[in-house]
Amino acid sequence: LPAVFADTPTAAAVVPEVLTAESAATSAVNAELAPLGATIIPALTKAETEESLNLAPGAKPYIGPRPKIVTRKGWGADERLRERNFAYTKTVKAAFVHHSATGNNYTCQQAPSVLRSIYRYHVKSSGWRDFGYNFAVDKCGNIYEGRAGGVSKAVLG
Repeated sequence: LPAVFADTPTAAAVVPEVLTAESAATSAVNAELAPLGATIIPALTKAETEESLNLAPGAKPYIGPRPKIVTRKGWGADERLRERNFAYTKTVKAAFVHHSATGNNYTCQQAPSVLRSIYRYHVKSSGWRDFGYNFAVDKCGNIYEGRAGGVSKAVLG
């Protein structure tokens, strides 16, 4: 499956294949950030990130560069596993960084398969509606879109 890793050159952002209804819906919620079917949401510099936002005149929030994010398509999420609809909240009230219980005995290229196994466990074994986290970071520094519903939206687990 296509994936982009920290130690390899940037791959093509779009994989030329037919999208299922589920994968198209998941990809479409990130349409402002990447083309339909993209495997990555490209990194932006601080200036590019600020330019992409609609800030109120005079607003001076701290905004850093946007990192590259491997999309669910990029790590091979089976969109048929999750609940069909996305659920959102009004705001994000907290963010957590959590380690996986699977350990670090994997290569950078194996990280997508680790994510797929965690995803399957969360949905099939634990009965959750989707992958348990909004984002995942592997030991190589790659950031992955976790829960379906858009990386810039307050997706409910």
